[in-house]
Amino acid sequence: MSLLHWRETRPDKDTMPERRFLRSRQERLLLWLFSGDLCQICHLPLGRTFDADHIRRYADGGQTCLPNMRATHPECNQKRGSNTSG
Repeated sequence: MSLLHWRETRPDKDTMPERRFLRSRQERLLLWLFSGDLCQICHLPLGRTFDADHIRRYADGGQTCLPNMRATHPECNQKRGSNTSG
């Protein structure tokens, strides 16, 4: 599906429930590429697995979109917890 077609057929934002997780492998791949294969918290190489972390927490109204996401080690994301400065 082309981006233009998706824009024309997507549901109205007001009727569409907010999503919490990235939907596609392509979005995760872009997030990884943007990170340069480095954890965006500790700046060490990510390796094979990473969390797609919300910069502005989902619980605080942060959207699940690439500009509000960053690639992190699962451990770094867990340590961050509710601390929004990390």
